[in-house]
Amino acid sequence: MPLQKIAFCESRNRQFDENGKVIRGKNSDDIGRYQINIEHWGEKAEKLGYDLFTEEGNEAMALMLYERYGTKPWNWSKKCWRQSVTQE
Repeated sequence: MPLQKIAFCESRNRQFDENGKVIRGKNSDDIGRYQINIEHWGEKAEKLGYDLFTEEGNEAMALMLYERYGTKPWNWSKKCWRQSVTQE
């Protein structure tokens, strides 16, 4: 599934760092395993009952985004995950 490749490219498949803090991207609004941008998607996630700071909420939001928009929300990491997908 492309989402697994995306999670690896976005955060090395980690929700938390070695100190137990939620992984943030170069853009500090990008949160967790799937680096979901809280500024852009936070309100929608909250309305859906997804807490982006938890593994479950981050994954649920990623799945919803993928089902609605495909891989478009992760275009910034496309070079990484596209390469992984084509190597299989």
